[in-house]
Amino acid sequence: MSADYVIVGAGVTGIALAARLSEDPSTNVTVLEAGTAPFHDEQIDAPGYILHQLGNPSKDWAFFSTPQKHLGDRPVFLPRQRHWRLESAKSHAIQPVEFPLQSTIILGLTGTGVDAELAMLNTTSEGLKYDEEYAAKYGCKFDPEYHGTAGPLQTRIPTYFNPATLPWLKTLKGLGIKHNPDPSTGDITGSFISVSTVDDKSIRSSAASAYYEPNQSRPNLKVISGALATKVLTSGSDSVVIATGVEYLKDGVLQTIHATKEVILSAGSYKTPQVLELSGVGDPKVLKKLGIDVIVDLPGVGNNLQVVQALNVDHFMIPLTMKVKKDLDLETFARMDDPAFAKKQTEQFLTKLSSHSKANGTGLLAGTPAAYAFLTLKDFDKDGKLAALADKLVLPDTPMYRLQKEWVKNDRVPFLEITGYDRFMPGLAVPEPGAEYLSGSFMCLHPFNLGSVHISSTDPNAAPLIDHNYLDNEFDTQLLVAGFKLTREIFNSAPLKDLIEEEVSPGPNYQTDGEITEFIKKVLGTVWHPVGTASLLPRQDGGVVDTQFKVHGTQNLRVADASVIPIQLGAHPQATLYAFAEKVLFLILLHSLTAYRSSTFAQLADIIKAGAAQN
Repeated sequence: MSADYVIVGAGVTGIALAARLSEDPSTNVTVLEAGTAPFHDEQIDAPGYILHQLGNPSKDWAFFSTPQKHLGDRPVFLPRQRHWRLESAKSHAIQPVEFPLQSTIILGLTGTGVDAELAMLNTTSEGLKYDEEYAAKYGCKFDPEYHGTAGPLQTRIPTYFNPATLPWLKTLKGLGIKHNPDPSTGDITGSFISVSTVDDKSIRSSAASAYYEPNQSRPNLKVISGALATKVLTSGSDSVVIATGVEYLKDGVLQTIHATKEVILSAGSYKTPQVLELSGVGDPKVLKKLGIDVIVDLPGVGNNLQVVQALNVDHFMIPLTMKVKKDLDLETFARMDDPAFAKKQTEQFLTKLSSHSKANGTGLLAGTPAAYAFLTLKDFDKDGKLAALADKLVLPDTPMYRLQKEWVKNDRVPFLEITGYDRFMPGLAVPEPGAEYLSGSFMCLHPFNLGSVHISSTDPNAAPLIDHNYLDNEFDTQLLVAGFKLTREIFNSAPLKDLIEEEVSPGPNYQTDGEITEFIKKVLGTVWHPVGTASLLPRQDGGVVDTQFKVHGTQNLRVADASVIPIQLGAHPQATLYAFAEKVLFLILLHSLTAYRSSTFAQLADIIKAGAAQN
C-alpha cells in the first residue's frame, strides 16, 4: 500500500491538510489515525458536552504527567483527544492574529506576516454568521475582515448563553476591565464573548466535519482509523535522510504504508516527539539508552532550546467554584445531573437539529463557556511586583526568553485568562445534589516553566514520560496567586455577587498568600494547549523543524501541529493550527511548482543541446 502523502494524525492540522492536498485528483493522501470512536454521537455533536469526553478511553489518551516536584509529587491529568473529530471540536475559536505571529517573525521562523496569515485564515472559515441585535446585547461587534470568507469551517456566536453571562460582563466592566467587541482583530485583551466553531444548527464544526466529511468520497483521500503509528521508515543517512513510509499497528497487526512524496507528522505535542524518537530521530542520549539506532542526531526533539529539557509549555488552570442562591432559580448546567431535565434538554436540542426549518439548536446543550477576559500584566500587577520577579529570573539567553521578557512590559500581550462557567468545576469540594453552581478558572498564558516529553520504552503503546515541571519559578506561582485574588474579587463584586450564596472551593479558609499557594498546588491542572516539543527554530538553537516545517536533517519529513510552536500563544491555538495547514499546503505546492519549472527548463535545455548537436 502506498500514497503520495502519508499523514500521521487526523487532528486540526492533519485532516485539514489532507483534504486540501486531495483537491488535486492526481494526489493520493492517506491519514493514519489512532482513534476509532464513532464519527457522530450526541456528546460529540452537542457543544454543551465540551468537557464530557475527558477520561473516556475510547476518545481520550488520558495521559498523566510524571509526579510534579513543585506540586507535592502529584501527577497531573493530561487529557489528549484520540477521537479525530474531537481534537478540533472543542467549540472555541479564539483567534490569535497579531502578537503570536509577531513572535514568529521576530524569531525568524516562517516569515509569515499578518496579512499573509489573514489570507490563510480566510481560506479556513466561511465567514462569521450572527444576528447583529443578538450580538450587540453581549457587546459583540465583529470585523468581517478577520473572520474568513472562503473556507468550510463554520463559526457562530453561541445561540445559548447561561444566565450569568451578562452579570459577568458587567462586573468586569465595573472593575475597570475594558470590553473587547472583537478579540480576533489582533488585540485579544479585555473581556469578550468568544466565537465558537459551530454550524447554523449549533452542531460542533470541526476539521473533520468541515474538511473531511464533505470530501470523504474522494478516491484519493483515505483515512485509516485505529492505526497507531509505530515509526517513520527512512533511508539514507546524515543530511540526506528520506522518509519512505510509516509502520503502524492496526488490530494488533504490524503494517506498512509507503510514501512516494512525503510523510507528515500531525500527532500533537505529546505523540509527535514519541513517534520521532521511536523512528531514531532525537537525542542520542535518549535513543541509545533504549537500543534505538540514531538516524538523525537531533537533541531538540522533546528538548529545550538550551538546557536539555523539552520545551513543553502549556497553559495551566485553577478553578474557583461558587454556589448559587437557591431562591434565584438560576438555570445552570448543574441541572443536567437530573435525568428528567437532561432528557428534556436533549430532546429540545435534537428536535431542532432534525427540523428542516432554519431554527438553531437551542437550550443548554447549544452553549459553551463563552465569557472570557484576557489580561495583560499591567491590568492586575498594579504594584509591579510580578514584573520585577520576571526581570530577576535567570534564564537561558534565547530569542524565546528575550521575547517573553519583553511581553511582560507590553500592554497588548495577555498573561492571564479568566473564564466563567455555568457549572461545578472540580476543586476541593464535591457538588451538592440539586444545587446550582458558577465557576471561574484563571490561567497562566505565558509560563516560564520548562518541561519534557520523552519515550521510556520502545513499545509504541506505552505513554511517553511527560514532565511539565509546573511552578519551577516564583513568577508563575505568584501570577497564579494574583489570578486567584482577582477571580475571587470578580465573584465578590456586583452584579455577579448578587447571584452567589457562598464560595465552596476552596472556601473561606484560604486567605493568605501561603494558603492560596497551597490550594493552587492541590488543584493546578492543564488547559490542553501544550506546544514546543518539535520547535520550529534553527537547528543550532535546539530546533526540530525548519521554516519549511521539515525535520532538520531530512528531505521529506515534516511536522504540522502545535509541537512546532516554540513559545506559548496568548490565546487558544485552534485558529493558528488551521493556518498551519494552509501554510504547509502552500509550501508543498510551491516546492512542486519549483520542481516542475526546473524539470521543464532541464527538458528545454536538452532539446536545445540536441538541436545544436544536429547542426
